Amino acid sequence: MQETLLALGALMIIMLIAVNQQRSTIHIHEQVYVREISQARDDFAVRLLEGISNEMSFDEKTMALTDIPTNISSLSDILGPDPGETADSTFDDIDDFEAYRDTFMHVISADTFFFDVTFNVSYIDDDNTTTTSKTFAKEISALIAPLQDFGKYGNTLTGVFSKTKVIYEDF
Repeated sequence: MQETLLALGALMIIMLIAVNQQRSTIHIHEQVYVREISQARDDFAVRLLEGISNEMSFDEKTMALTDIPTNISSLSDILGPDPGETADSTFDDIDDFEAYRDTFMHVISADTFFFDVTFNVSYIDDDNTTTTSKTFAKEISALIAPLQDFGKYGNTLTGVFSKTKVIYEDF
């Protein structure tokens, strides 16, 4: 009888060790997946903001100019899309992205990630501080969150990324 109880106790100890090992393995896999999603988000943010900064003009009113404007009054008065510009495919300058929100797909190798992106565009002064006054520098920022539900990791996978564009980059 004692041997049976000892054997049963040994089996329970082995079972507890196996369960803890499984928990540890699952936790490691979760952490690896969270890092993969974070890296995909970071890569997507850099590509998205660099693409917008490189492809879009600084301002609607400066697109046809051949020289760098020196007068602030030559810039648009309102940040945001112009009439008829309702999607990123119709935008032609950086401030058209102000308050724009959309879902984007990002493919890396065999993985496909979907992100909800909300943009904010603002003028910034010489100290890189947001200002309501027109300047020759704009900052576009994007709040990027994965669309998939990641439970307790969801909040850590949301990030804000920004890129500054200065008017002389267009000329």
